[in-house]
Amino acid sequence: MRHMMDLTQQEYIQRFEQLKQELIQSWHNDQRVKALKIAIQCAKMLADTTVLQFYPSQYVLITDILDVFGKLVYERLRAKASGDPAASAATLEREREAARDTCQNWFYKIASIRELLPRFYLELSIFKCYEFLSSSREEYERILQRLTHQLRGIADPLVSSYARCYLVRMGVTLTSSKTYIRENFADLFLIYPQIFRFVARFNLHPEIVTASSYLQLYAPAFDYMLLCLVHKSELHTQDILNECKQLKNNGAILMSVLSSFNSEFIATNALEFIALINASETPGISKSQLLRSLGSCVSSCPPLQEQRVTFLKAAFETINKLTDPNEYINCVETWAVFVSQYFTVSFKSISKILSMMLKSFYQIHEVNRLLGELNTRMCLGKAYEKHYSQLQNILTRIMQNYRSIELLLIQPNFLPYLDLFQKESVRVEVCKNILSFYKQNSDEYTCDAVVTNALMYLGKILNDSVKCVLL
Repeated sequence: MRHMMDLTQQEYIQRFEQLKQELIQSWHNDQRVKALKIAIQCAKMLADTTVLQFYPSQYVLITDILDVFGKLVYERLRAKASGDPAASAATLEREREAARDTCQNWFYKIASIRELLPRFYLELSIFKCYEFLSSSREEYERILQRLTHQLRGIADPLVSSYARCYLVRMGVTLTSSKTYIRENFADLFLIYPQIFRFVARFNLHPEIVTASSYLQLYAPAFDYMLLCLVHKSELHTQDILNECKQLKNNGAILMSVLSSFNSEFIATNALEFIALINASETPGISKSQLLRSLGSCVSSCPPLQEQRVTFLKAAFETINKLTDPNEYINCVETWAVFVSQYFTVSFKSISKILSMMLKSFYQIHEVNRLLGELNTRMCLGKAYEKHYSQLQNILTRIMQNYRSIELLLIQPNFLPYLDLFQKESVRVEVCKNILSFYKQNSDEYTCDAVVTNALMYLGKILNDSVKCVLL
């Protein structure tokens, strides 16, 4: 058999599928020891980080096999414990006792595995079988805490993180307690600095894997554990946020927090989050990545009304300092929804402006300010030529979320923004979309001279694009 390292990705996947089928066939042929050996062989592979980029996929493939093994063991024990319903009570009790003995034997066999990682994974794979030995919630928690302590013996932080993820995944099937998950995070924060020793190494050898790609490998494990921690309970959310503030290089955890925590919690603590992001200096996690994630959160659930102006100002102080045009446009594309949705005033609200003139004036002009900044930044070095698609997306998102298309058309920076679309085919498409949106979302007639002028300007662009064909 060729070494697993020599296989292509497709061959690698096929090899694991073959191992799974071998395990199932061995089990059904009453070759329990062989099935156990295959499961152990698979679990040992989770210590291999030779091909780093493939580790999350490797974890999924191998734990799928372990899940199959655990299900086979559990179903056999359940069948033995159920017995024949027509049998006497004494007979049923003997069969349940036999099932408990068999279950205990399985745990003894697994406990005799010498290597930590396969022993850990195999015990967790049949974790559900503990119900044949005890149904006590306290007992489950004690076992999970014992396994959590065992993980302190795994040196590689990537291997350790995914092992913790599997521990949490199996633990939530038998207990609703979050204590062991919280303890895993306490341990995780202790080993967190080790991750950045690897990051520093990969910065010197980017041909192996970039720092950014390496940190992204942790995201699925962190995200899942955080989701389980806060599911149906926000008891630990503030604690995690506070600990995140104390962490050096906290970007990787912060990304997972933004992906996993409830949007309402993020909105309530929006000023804390933006302060954390602005202060974050994490190798491999850029501020633009964090800002995009935060922008997505607040677009669906905004901060408190009285905090929005301060929050937006703090966010764009950092966004406007981004020097890379790609990072800048990516951020603005995400934040365009938030700005256009929560910083506009419809014509129906004009009567309210008299009582809040200064504040409303500021809000009305936030979209105009955004368009002006985009115009300035994208003209530098003709950066717009590489970002037509994103510039279109920004305009579309603004139109979809702006409460009045007429109010948008009269913004001073709206028509100059259209000048960024220098390519004729793109320019024509943009004008068509604007006019189509105007037709669907406004009155048929308008007496506003500025709106009329903007519509005529758009119509002229379309008219000039029509080419006369002589027959």
